[in-house]
Amino acid sequence: MIDYSTHTEHYSRADNFTYNYKVIDDAISECYNKGFTIQQIADALREPFNRVAYRISLLQSKGIVDYKLNTTRAHLTRTYFKLRKDLQEVETQLKG
Repeated sequence: MIDYSTHTEHYSRADNFTYNYKVIDDAISECYNKGFTIQQIADALREPFNRVAYRISLLQSKGIVDYKLNTTRAHLTRTYFKLRKDLQEVETQLKG
């Protein structure tokens, strides 16, 4: 029986880490802070969602892409903590 797992002369193997992220990185830096979501960017590039999400987190950690702090959830969280602080101040005034 012939072992074809060792027969590799008929094709060349790709080098490790040869995936070109430049296209993804350019699209992210151009579109992410303009309001596009990760899913929209992934669909436009026809890339997996997880790959685009990973590249966004990497670019955010390197300071190339800003964090999205003006989302609805972030706004509601800031409002919640502000109102909670105001409530604590009112309660201390009522006790004193």
